Amino acid sequence: MNQYLRIFFFYSLLLFTCNFSLAQLNSNNSGQILHDIKRLNTFCNVLYVAAHPDDENTRLLSYLANERHCRTAYLSLTRGDGGQNLIGREQGDDLGVIRTNELLAARATDGAEQLFTRAVDFGYSKNPEETFQIWGKNSILEDVVWVIRTFKPDIIITRFPEDGGGGHGHHTASAILAREAFKLSADPKAFPQQLKFTSLWQAQSLFWNTFSLSRVKESDRENLIQLDIGQYNPLLGKSYGEIAALSRSQHKSQGFGVANQRGDLIEYFQQWEGKEVKDIFEGISFGWERLNGSEKAALLSEKLYQKFNPDKPWQISKDLIIILKHIKELPDSHFKAQKIEQIKNLLLKVNALYLCFQSVNASLLRNEESDFTLTAINRGANNIALKNVKINIDNNSLEWDSNMPQNKLQEKKLALNIPSDISFTHHDWLRNQRTAYLYNIEDLQQRDKADSKPQIYAIFTLEIDGLAIDYSIPCTYKWVNPVRGELERRPEIIPNVVANGSPELLIFKDENKVSFKLNLVSNKDNASIQLKPIAAEGWKVIPAEVSLFFDKAKSLKTIDFEITAPSSSPQLTSILKFELKDKAVDFEPLHSIKTIDYQHLPMLTSVQEFSVKLIKANISKSKVRIGYIEGAGDDIPKALELLGYQVEKIDKQSVSLDQLQKMQAVITGVRAYNTNEDMHLIQPLLEQYVLKGGRLIVQYNTLNWLSALKANPVPYMLQVSRNRVTDEKAEVKILKPSHFLLNKPNKINQQDFENWVQERGLYFPDKWGDEFNALLSMNDPGDSASEGSLLIAPSGEGWFIYTGLSFFRQLPAGVPGAYRLFVNLLEGKP
Repeated sequence: MNQYLRIFFFYSLLLFTCNFSLAQLNSNNSGQILHDIKRLNTFCNVLYVAAHPDDENTRLLSYLANERHCRTAYLSLTRGDGGQNLIGREQGDDLGVIRTNELLAARATDGAEQLFTRAVDFGYSKNPEETFQIWGKNSILEDVVWVIRTFKPDIIITRFPEDGGGGHGHHTASAILAREAFKLSADPKAFPQQLKFTSLWQAQSLFWNTFSLSRVKESDRENLIQLDIGQYNPLLGKSYGEIAALSRSQHKSQGFGVANQRGDLIEYFQQWEGKEVKDIFEGISFGWERLNGSEKAALLSEKLYQKFNPDKPWQISKDLIIILKHIKELPDSHFKAQKIEQIKNLLLKVNALYLCFQSVNASLLRNEESDFTLTAINRGANNIALKNVKINIDNNSLEWDSNMPQNKLQEKKLALNIPSDISFTHHDWLRNQRTAYLYNIEDLQQRDKADSKPQIYAIFTLEIDGLAIDYSIPCTYKWVNPVRGELERRPEIIPNVVANGSPELLIFKDENKVSFKLNLVSNKDNASIQLKPIAAEGWKVIPAEVSLFFDKAKSLKTIDFEITAPSSSPQLTSILKFELKDKAVDFEPLHSIKTIDYQHLPMLTSVQEFSVKLIKANISKSKVRIGYIEGAGDDIPKALELLGYQVEKIDKQSVSLDQLQKMQAVITGVRAYNTNEDMHLIQPLLEQYVLKGGRLIVQYNTLNWLSALKANPVPYMLQVSRNRVTDEKAEVKILKPSHFLLNKPNKINQQDFENWVQERGLYFPDKWGDEFNALLSMNDPGDSASEGSLLIAPSGEGWFIYTGLSFFRQLPAGVPGAYRLFVNLLEGKP
């Protein structure tokens, strides 16, 4: 298969296998077919470039893909794994999985495609210099050049300017990289290893899609290109403002649900590169002349729209076959590969063909036989033959030489052995251990892909009007939810025995030994294994090896381990792993299964190596009962329970002062005052609680156009700002060394601010009343010192504590000093 077909095969397969229940655009109705015919007759590729999920202009993407019928893609430099999560507790890589799939849902809605680089989102960055230093500029530049060379856009559009007007170092970096890659993609000396798989490319123009006219000098505004993208599309039954709102509202983890927009919508563009034009499409040919030798195909294709009968769409099938035959005879090019895939997908739609490869079981085991079903239905009126089916994990083709009678379900059942070398289900960009800021994707051709390739798929060979055509159909598992109806996802490849429900973090407080229960679940009958812990030097784990037998699938075994920490250091971290052996495999890592399940996304499963982080922190604490009011979602309650605290979730509907007074401290979750609509009802009770001797710890909140405060978190003057310290290694100065909050029960020192992750903190207050004491000072390089990260004020017999320190990241990550400091917030007394 040549390079163009390899590249476009994956894109078409990805689009074909998206969760189309989320999208109103990607259907097989006659309106959509007419829409696809227009795309077939359009030759123009547009690449939109920004930094994160939710940065993209869905209005413009919807317009480009559906009004101008361009092949349109959004290149997001990151997967958004460094952001916050408004719908759950997932952070880091897991949040990246959610936001990646929200992007795919958005693209299935607006008709564009989704691409990435290997860059890891490390949270807020104040300037592009810091961003490039952390990512390694050349690595990400290489990825952007690769995308341009393989996608081959005529037009490149950036969301952000190069002057920092985007307000985020990642944003500015995306614009800088787009301009540099615009030039380098045509330079044979730039990243020459890519040319084994693709070819040089020079886009015609580079534009900035200006999002605020205030960012443009008044003298330059008259030179901005204007484009009205608010039209109504009768084939889709929506305007592009309405489609854009549906698309943008898929970013639910970021709280970006938006209202529909109707009527004219003007977008503005400033040209950065290319021959000066007055329209972004000026000078670009949209017709078949871009595919050399396609005159015959062009004549037939341009008549398809007039010839199409919406009541009998299959009548144009023969024309599509003739066009396909003509195109296949042409020299290889990116447009040839693109049009072949478009015609193949059109043939499925006009002939109303349904092809399905379904697993009977949701989970599959290596070296085990499992049952599958192949289904094919010809719901059109043409004579189509199903010749054979090839399963990628089977060495033999399934002969299925059958004419497909109209609307008659044809089905074959088969049993397949799952190979021993197939990978466990995981997200491809996470399979290899990444660096701190760069995903480790060894295969150059997979670096820009949105998600994992199907592990099991069937290739159906159909004969349509004498031409054999292959369709690659990924294996799915389907089930019925009583509320949501029929759902589907890919079946998961899982180990025979997995860890289940065991803690992934253990804290050695003031002793050297900790007991640990490891729960194991078998996924098969009669599973016999040997298990041994793998610990770092100096750590001792008893027992050193265990043999287990599971007579039934889904049976649970619990092993009690005793772990002894080295006595040499009062504060250290380590990782404990496990290896197991069964009849089929020699010792391999023990895994666990992680599932992310939200209604707006397909069920997302990954099989990950199981490990336990061991934290020896020398923490002094007592038994304290804590109340927790949930915010946007974090794992602090779980982390505090590991310390031995009794944590009680406070029900906002039934909370009372008597209940609060049973708590030694009450904590509000991150952004609780932004996301909890009832905080204005709870706040008076919290203030009374503090007056009577309670302690309220308020974690960070935001204050902007998107996130208003539902109540004032303290009864004093306190102004939340956008101040933050993004350098997790930034120096921390202790302003009041003798303050009880920094001394009891743990003496806080500089060592406690070592090994923090991603940041020090965010949204620090910049103004506060005289009632508060500021305890810490910190700043990023080149910034003024900020003293708003940790504030404490008395009220009656109790205390208000407001902190923007990112404990919601540090405690789940097992940062020892963060635990010691948080214990002081809970227990420290004058």
